[in-house]
Amino acid sequence: MKSVVFVLIFLLSDLIAEDLVKVNADLRLSYLNYEYEDNWFSDSRAGIASAKLSATTQVWNNLYAKVSFVAVEGMNHDKSKQGMSYVFSEGWNGVHDSFALLEESYIGYKNSILSLKVGRQEMELPFIHSDDYFVVPNSFEAMTLEFTPSQKLTLHLGHVSRMSGTWDSSYDGADFHSMSRQAWIHYANTTKDTYPITEIYNIVGDQGISYAGVIYTRMEHAIQVWDFYAHETFNTIMLQYDYTSHNYYAGLQYSTKRDIGKLKDSPLYRVHYDVYGAKIGAKIAEKWNMELAYTGVSDDDSLHYLGSWGGYPEFASGMLLSYFETYLRDADIYAITSKHTLDNLAKGLSLKFQYARYELNKDYTINVPKESPNGDGYMNAYGVQVFYQYNKNLSLKMAFAGRELENRNNSNLVRAVMKYSF
Repeated sequence: MKSVVFVLIFLLSDLIAEDLVKVNADLRLSYLNYEYEDNWFSDSRAGIASAKLSATTQVWNNLYAKVSFVAVEGMNHDKSKQGMSYVFSEGWNGVHDSFALLEESYIGYKNSILSLKVGRQEMELPFIHSDDYFVVPNSFEAMTLEFTPSQKLTLHLGHVSRMSGTWDSSYDGADFHSMSRQAWIHYANTTKDTYPITEIYNIVGDQGISYAGVIYTRMEHAIQVWDFYAHETFNTIMLQYDYTSHNYYAGLQYSTKRDIGKLKDSPLYRVHYDVYGAKIGAKIAEKWNMELAYTGVSDDDSLHYLGSWGGYPEFASGMLLSYFETYLRDADIYAITSKHTLDNLAKGLSLKFQYARYELNKDYTINVPKESPNGDGYMNAYGVQVFYQYNKNLSLKMAFAGRELENRNNSNLVRAVMKYSF
């Protein structure tokens, strides 16, 4: 095996020397600390070193290829307290301390109006996204097509079969598994608050997602329509309108999910809910931007797939807080975000402040200490993010966040990522 590795390194070095392959590297040191009141959830602390090495060929007759390897290593972490970090979970198949993965491996074709990729790749779609912030990005085994017949119109079409990713995969982020296996699923009623991931998988089996999207842009206006078809599980339709000018922007959004196939035929669960929202943002001063956002979730007895597969298209949320921090049936979220560029203090320094108010229905939010007779009527989420781009290679991103529920179970969250790219 070692001889094969040395041969590959020799061939890669020769290709680089011939200027046929471009190599990039990404090294990260990450720290995570989640502390929960009353031990309602297990505290999570982890120091993590990760690396990504990518090689992309030159384009030849519109064809090119890319491969990326990632390696993740836990440093001085307590494995018994990783239940909420989703990096080294005891529930994963023996993955407790480290892993390595062929994260990207695809062949691409590109010309002036068409882009086609087949294989393992990173993606940026509303509900399927690489979400590259923490340890390593999510990656997907997919066929993706992007067609741009004019500057105003872009068409998307594709199928995604499997994914990996240390934060957004519910089953095993250290390896590739089907989209139905990796989905985050939340459900609550007056008697239970659960994540029936295995139960749904047993119903639908290994399934992928087919999608189609249209984006039309004209001057300050943009309209996008998407359909994400999770086979045998549910179908999602999303519509969004955006207005963007020099000093301000605004948006409206609506999405609906309905169960299909095997899940619809099952009497145990259903998917049937709507999400809607609005936002407006403005440039208050030369280096100060603010945004007000709203997201609402309908009152339907349904499984929730909010945040599955790395996509968080909803306008309002709390910093570092995923949508399954509490059950959002019949919920309204109001968020305010303030962004500041501080080049006068240090070039490349910026701050972001965020506060979100979750108005909740007590009949469904039972993720609280068991002695409490009622659910939570509200949740406050707040956070501060510091980003410092020291130079083109080195950056540091730190976030301090927390949540406050009506019936305790408060939490404090810290996440820090130092990144070096070359």
